[in-house]
Amino acid sequence: PSSASAERWRRDRRGASAIEFGIVGALLVLIIVAGMDLARYWFAAEAVRTFTAEVARAAQTCDPSVARTALLQGTGNCSTATLKTLALQRVTGLEPAQLSLSVMRAAVPNQPDRINVTITVIYNFDFVVRVFISPVQIRDETAIEI
Repeated sequence: PSSASAERWRRDRRGASAIEFGIVGALLVLIIVAGMDLARYWFAAEAVRTFTAEVARAAQTCDPSVARTALLQGTGNCSTATLKTLALQRVTGLEPAQLSLSVMRAAVPNQPDRINVTITVIYNFDFVVRVFISPVQIRDETAIEI
C-alpha cells in the first residue's frame, strides 16, 4: 500500500505549474527590477552631467560687479553654496544630500583679468538590487575660464 501511494504521488502533476512559476517568476522580477535600477543609474549620470554644466553656466554668469578677489575667493553670489543652489533649481532627480560639489578657482598666469575654474561633482548612487553591484560614485568634472 505504501508503494502504491508513492507511485500515485509521483504521477500527480497538480501544483507543478505553481512551483515552476514561483522559480521563473522570482527570476523575472529580479531582471525587471535590475533593469529599472540600470535606468535609474543612467538617469542619475545624465543629471550629474547636466548639473555640472549648470554650475559652469552659473559660474560664468556671476555678477560682473563682484571684485576679482571675490571671484577668486568664491564669495557672494559666486560661492560654492550659491552655485549649487542655482544649479539644483534647474536640475531634477538628484538628492542634494548625496551630491558633493567642489569649485576650485585660480588666477590665469600672465592674464590678470582671467580666472580658471575647475568644477568637480560627485554623486553617491545606491542600487536597489545589490546582487552584483555595490554603491557607486558618479563623478563629472569640467574646467572653464572666466
